[in-house]
Amino acid sequence: MKKRMRVVVLLSMNLLICFTTHAQKHTVNVKGRGLNPMPVLDNWGGKRAGGARVYANNYHIMEGGKPLAITMGEFHPQRYPQEEWENALLEIKAGGINTISFYVFWSLIEAYPGQFNFSGNNNIRYFIELCQKHGLKAIPRIGPYNNSEFLIGGLPPWIYGMPYRERSNDPGYLAAVKNYYSELSKQMKGLYWQQGGPIYYVQLENELGHAPVSWETYYKTTASDEHRGPKDGEEWTKHYYNLRDIAQEVGINPLYFSATAWGKHPGDFPEGFLPFFGGYMYLFPPGKNNSRITSFRTFKHVGKVPVGFCELGAAGTPTRLNFSIFPPAISAVTTATTALGSIETLTLGYYLYHGGSNPVSERFGFMGKTNNMAMISYDFRAPISEFGQPRPAYYMLRPIHQFLLNYSEELANTQLVQQDIEEKNLDHAWMRLRARANNNSGFLITSYYGNVNPFNDTEVKMEVTTDDGSIHIPSSGKISIKNGYNCIFPFNLTLKNGVKLISATAQPTSILETKGEYYQFFISPHDQSAEFVIATKEAKRISYNEQKFNVNKPKATIKISPDKNKKIKIVSKSGKITNLVLLSNDDAEHSIETNFNGQKYLLISNQDIISTNSSISLSKCKTNDFSFLSFPQIKGVSINGKSLKPKKNGLFTEYNTSLPKKEVALDIVKINDVKTSLFLKPEVFEELNDVYISFNFSGDICRLFDLKDGTMIGDEFGGFWRIGLKRFKNQLANDGLMLRTTAGAKVKNVATDDNMLLDEEVTAKKDIVSIGEISIEPEYKVTFEIKN
Repeated sequence: MKKRMRVVVLLSMNLLICFTTHAQKHTVNVKGRGLNPMPVLDNWGGKRAGGARVYANNYHIMEGGKPLAITMGEFHPQRYPQEEWENALLEIKAGGINTISFYVFWSLIEAYPGQFNFSGNNNIRYFIELCQKHGLKAIPRIGPYNNSEFLIGGLPPWIYGMPYRERSNDPGYLAAVKNYYSELSKQMKGLYWQQGGPIYYVQLENELGHAPVSWETYYKTTASDEHRGPKDGEEWTKHYYNLRDIAQEVGINPLYFSATAWGKHPGDFPEGFLPFFGGYMYLFPPGKNNSRITSFRTFKHVGKVPVGFCELGAAGTPTRLNFSIFPPAISAVTTATTALGSIETLTLGYYLYHGGSNPVSERFGFMGKTNNMAMISYDFRAPISEFGQPRPAYYMLRPIHQFLLNYSEELANTQLVQQDIEEKNLDHAWMRLRARANNNSGFLITSYYGNVNPFNDTEVKMEVTTDDGSIHIPSSGKISIKNGYNCIFPFNLTLKNGVKLISATAQPTSILETKGEYYQFFISPHDQSAEFVIATKEAKRISYNEQKFNVNKPKATIKISPDKNKKIKIVSKSGKITNLVLLSNDDAEHSIETNFNGQKYLLISNQDIISTNSSISLSKCKTNDFSFLSFPQIKGVSINGKSLKPKKNGLFTEYNTSLPKKEVALDIVKINDVKTSLFLKPEVFEELNDVYISFNFSGDICRLFDLKDGTMIGDEFGGFWRIGLKRFKNQLANDGLMLRTTAGAKVKNVATDDNMLLDEEVTAKKDIVSIGEISIEPEYKVTFEIKN
């Protein structure tokens, strides 16, 4: 009884706090702030035929005289079927990603010394050419060691049996690396930026001095020395120089090289390398306090060379037997937001952006890193799943990608400025705020998220002190925020027609121009109404729908609700027009930017949408009705040669079509509580893009087998599995597939009770294991042709 009374009292106190808390006042002084980048690193970069040039200053990479913004998604071709690469790249690009980073695993290419295999999923050249075909930059991360939860970090296991030490400056090891680099160089020949290709930089090694080799995963008994690379500082730095010299000697000559900069490395960071960082909110099970990723951080090397991120966790984590959660999607947005407020950078890189599956080597067997991880699945809970399905984080990250790519010039020379009162600790419910400011203009980067200890709803008001006076955001009143709030507020932003936007309580996203007018789109978190304060000094007319605003006053203040078909129209005194449009969260998260015949378009669809330079494809489970909105209107849209008649829908134009409904007859046979078989005729996939099954299971892991020969072809932790069956259509059509779930075991180095993972002492638990009801979802897909 006493315990219950204590709970009631605590709840009452929390309610009292919520009702009596005053609005948070956040102030920041940006007077005199801004960067003055200095050209450095003369030996970096390169030129293309025609005079285009890439170089580096001490903050950014510059291309064609403009700062280069990179939104980078990690995707591993060697962990994904080659026939699915192209669609995966288009899906990634549609998420607002302009750069593909990818590991190259040495062990899969040179399974036997001197025998190199670049066929099938090892066809690195074809993968890079696909990136080029679809306008994506390519960043190979070639090792020789790449952690990546992969067997021995991708080092060929035969290295263990050689008379030299791995990840060292031993001449024997470097000679083996040279052979590997030399063959890989042939695959990348002619594909560097300077040669007209998509390769911008190349990462050498991975987490040197940080991640261990862990030979015991392969050799099992007393084989691990936990070697992490040279322990001596001079040797550590020298190793990077040796790898770079070897790479250049055999013809690997990108614009610049990079290296991972985290971990307690013993030596000086190698001069001439780009340092890249990471950060995962859910790399390990959460503790008692909020993750440090929920707030801003400090990093080395900033202001000396360009610094960025190559491994931000996009709501993902490597799943393990003792930790296999699905992190909340908002953690991805918070991670990206706090990253932009931690470094003066234009590079956001995510690991993993698209999940994959570990291959099974004919020589080495299963390629997972340790026995407490899945042997095949490398889904990582990524924004795009192991089977190519977008998850909520995929959509929620789009607006911040569109912001970075469209406002890179405005963001480039901004200097980070702390607010006057910072949070006390990670659990302090105080909005995180940093300004990125240059010459009295810039952006307020804000985040309010407690991932372990959620923050209470509150209200905020902000004040930016500039050389020209103070800017209040909002101009009056307060903004309501709740746990998971992230927003980038512009201040003194010069719009495309030269008129100044003094402030907005919304985040800029896309920009496009059509018929001589600019359109700048915004998003307001949680679909709140937004305030736009516009300086009238350079304005001739300002209107919203039928309402006109007085331009004889110093500023016009306009409050609007999200509506994609309404716009604030601003005509400058020179006659140039900029329109401001506030999108709903759902519209912004389901929008993509694309280009046809030199015109940029914004497309919106609740179906998953991808595009090439001559087509738009929509796909979705359960629905055979398709539609998308386009701004501006696209002329010449057809399906199978038949023209579509568009329908005007306010500012946007709507295109609709339907496909015949398809019944899926999946034979599901429950053999017993832990085993279920599946059978499906292959002709189903002739009219469908895929068929997905979803189900819950109890037990630690569920595995998928080919019933023809009992080969394991998939596995998953976490109690829930969603599988795309198209990849297994041949096995389904033969003897079918079988699911088997397995109970846990009381061991430190996790094993299972069915002896599928050998050499572990097993103590079986008596947990109930079963496979739940299986739901079936046909995925339809339609492609619209665009006339060139």
